[in-house]
Amino acid sequence: MSPTDAPAVLTAAFGPPVDLRSHVTVFRQGTAATAVYYVVDGHLNETTTQPGGHGVMLRLLCRGSFLAVAPALLNQNHYSTTQTVDACQIRTLSSQAFRDLYERDCTISRWAASMLARNILRQAAAVGRFGHDSAARLEIIFAELVRAGSIRMSDGSLRISLAITQDTLANAICTSREYVGRLIHILESVGDLRRHNGWYIIPRSSRIMLLVNSLDDTLSGLIPESN
Repeated sequence: MSPTDAPAVLTAAFGPPVDLRSHVTVFRQGTAATAVYYVVDGHLNETTTQPGGHGVMLRLLCRGSFLAVAPALLNQNHYSTTQTVDACQIRTLSSQAFRDLYERDCTISRWAASMLARNILRQAAAVGRFGHDSAARLEIIFAELVRAGSIRMSDGSLRISLAITQDTLANAICTSREYVGRLIHILESVGDLRRHNGWYIIPRSSRIMLLVNSLDDTLSGLIPESN
């Protein structure tokens, strides 16, 4: 059961869409989780701060994503900070209402269990990628961007839907904007990345495309489907 397969009774319980501008903080790490969020449109960046103040980008969220499921269910503080990347629409459901639905409906409890497992794996992968060098971390970030939203081109390549800046990429892998620029040139020179009118394009034969498939296979292999 994937995040987009949420039971209809759950999605129907969320409130009406609310419009948010870009760079708006939806919630901060360490604050009380008072609601669960559903992304109707747009992109959001989820980050966490590790001991010592080291920031790690956990994932990019897009249409159909749910936020704060774990802390809302467990009645805990937020484990991460989430901010809009571009203009977004989100719907909210209070944490108490979510917990009530979880207790009453077994389809929601199974869906939530699958979501919690996926989030744990993604957070572990996000922290673990800092064991790689900067070039490998950047490739993983591009793979995550493809998964967050992409458009298939006529030649089979994928254009990343999010117009992301080199500053954002630098923050994601904890390096400088200038160094990210050099890494991007290297990826272009070996045919793993293209740029056109400000958009990043991942060729069909790219090593990054293999990473996209690898991320999907890892999640599907470790998390059984709920029936």
